[in-house]
Order: sequence, then C-alpha cells, then structure tokens
Amino acid sequence: MDNITKKKEIENTFFKKIENILNFIFRDKEYSFWFVTLIHNFFLISIFLSITIFNKNTFKFKLAVLFFIFYFLFFYISNGDPIINLERFILKNNSWFGIFESLELFNIPKTKRNINFTFFSLTTIFYYIIIFKIFMIK
Repeated sequence: MDNITKKKEIENTFFKKIENILNFIFRDKEYSFWFVTLIHNFFLISIFLSITIFNKNTFKFKLAVLFFIFYFLFFYISNGDPIINLERFILKNNSWFGIFESLELFNIPKTKRNINFTFFSLTTIFYYIIIFKIFMIK
C-alpha cells in the first residue's frame, strides 16, 4: 500500500510541474488541457498509422513499433494511461477518459472493464498487424 501512495505522490509532483509549465505558456487551464489532449491523440494516431502504412523495412515502421511497445508497457506498468491521468489532473475532473469517451457514441457504457477491453482489443489488433507485416509480407 505504501508503494502505491509513493507512486501517486511522485506522479502528482510531476503533474504539478507540467501543469505549471503549461499554465505559464497558455495562461489557461482549459487550453493546457486541450494542448495535452491534442499532442496525446496526434502521437497515438501517428504511431498507429506508421505501423499500418509503412513497409516493414523502413526506419519509420521500426520506430513506430518500438514506441508502440514502450507505450503498451508504460500503460501496463502504470495501470492505465499516464497521459490521460495528466489530462485529468489538468482538467481537475476524474470522469475524463480521453479517446475512450467515444465509447458512448456506440452505446457502450464507460466502465473500467469496457475501457480495458477496448484498449487491449486495439492493442491486440495492432500486435497482429505488426506480426503479419513482419512475417507474412516480403
């Protein structure tokens, strides 16, 4: 239990520093939030498009696969997406779930189980795309 508390303290300290820097730049909490959200989504979409579009022998594909692995491990180790936690911290709203807000568009409730299922389903799909491109495509 002490380990979790220490982890939260470190995370909050780090988030406060980032929030102070962003508030200094943007002078508004909401602009800071949308900037982090924009960068987060752009980063993820870039990784996923790089994996699906580029040839397996290109440096861009290999770099995207490396980022994909690190992102997945970071997600798994921190029990959730730390960037979404940063977005929540800046917004001061724990009901924000980032890209998973779109689940309600498909009449899927935003529960922890559904969010984890969606994340691991998408991760599995991209894992098999990577495996297919590496071993099946010449």
